[in-house]
Amino acid sequence: MTRSPWVRLALALLALTVLALGALRTARVWAERQFEKELGSLEPAAYTRPAVKTDDNAARYFLAAVGKLRVEEEEAKLLAAWALHPEDPADGRLSALVAKNEPALRLAKQGAGLFSSFYGLDYASGFHAALPDLPQLVTLGRLLGLEARLARERGEAGRMVSALSALASLSASLESEPGITVFHGGVSLERLQLAELALALEDPRLPTARLAQLRDAFSPVALEEVFRRVVGLEEASLRQEVPEKTGLATFGAADFWRFSGAQKARKLAALGAQPCARWAADTRWEELGNHEARLLLVLAQAQGVRGSRLLLQAATLCLRHHGEHGSLPASLGFLPEALRENPFTGKPLAYDASTGSLAVPDGVTLWSTLRLPAPPPPFTVRLPLGTEKPARRSRE
Repeated sequence: MTRSPWVRLALALLALTVLALGALRTARVWAERQFEKELGSLEPAAYTRPAVKTDDNAARYFLAAVGKLRVEEEEAKLLAAWALHPEDPADGRLSALVAKNEPALRLAKQGAGLFSSFYGLDYASGFHAALPDLPQLVTLGRLLGLEARLARERGEAGRMVSALSALASLSASLESEPGITVFHGGVSLERLQLAELALALEDPRLPTARLAQLRDAFSPVALEEVFRRVVGLEEASLRQEVPEKTGLATFGAADFWRFSGAQKARKLAALGAQPCARWAADTRWEELGNHEARLLLVLAQAQGVRGSRLLLQAATLCLRHHGEHGSLPASLGFLPEALRENPFTGKPLAYDASTGSLAVPDGVTLWSTLRLPAPPPPFTVRLPLGTEKPARRSRE
């Protein structure tokens, strides 16, 4: 039977459409498989963290401490304002606030040194999963930071170290969660903890025994790795929010949306393997949607905090060298390779043995350029040269 040219054209267009849709489906399936291989499941429930043995669960101490907090709304605002400018002297009201919350702080310190945690968060509902106690946990973290500051100023090194250790464990417990809000809360608390830790390392009164304890007062969380799970949960949650539709009219659109989402998520997660300075310079920020921009700003903060963490870990090793050999090292050649490069700026640490200065070059500038929340984590630390007064005995 002879077909008209219009019929043949229609059949050809139909065949091309079927081929295009088939190719799009194949591309989507490939992208989703790569996503699952690199980031994790496309089911939000899979991001729920496993439970931890009660005795090893740092979260139980922090949640119990939250239940004992006695902080009024105005006091919480005062504490938040101090956290924005922790270099300022703490006034009498803040000292009284720490004293009033001594039972809660004492309970929180029982979680010091524990880096396993489980808050019971169920991510089956995706990014709607919330930690109701997060604001109170942040307040608890600020109180621990403030207690460390006051203890250092009073020469109570033991109390300072225990507060900083508890704050490190609290930060790590939140940083381990793939929910972006909780993860970001942990990163922000670690920023405060590192600021207080830097001041402690600069203090010539710090006893040698306490320095050894401070070397363990760091969050061990690999922030870039958790960020990959944050991105994975975000993409899985978005898919849950928009269920896949059926029908010829939406068949290709659904495949394209899911293909595009998986590819964008993979690209965002991969940025954590590069120094922040590099990927930030290559990013066209004006073309990003709010969702992508938020993820990248959280990644930038995480890389800045980890860069500061590595700086201070290097500083503790320099101080240990001072304790063993009587002087700071002439160079940083003795440091492990992992501590010499920085994940924030991508530049080697700058060191001046004559002044005891150790720094992340351009760290503050990059933090400011990206308009990340003030104050930045410490990107410079000045170590005591050993010419100051000898360390006095800590008051326990």
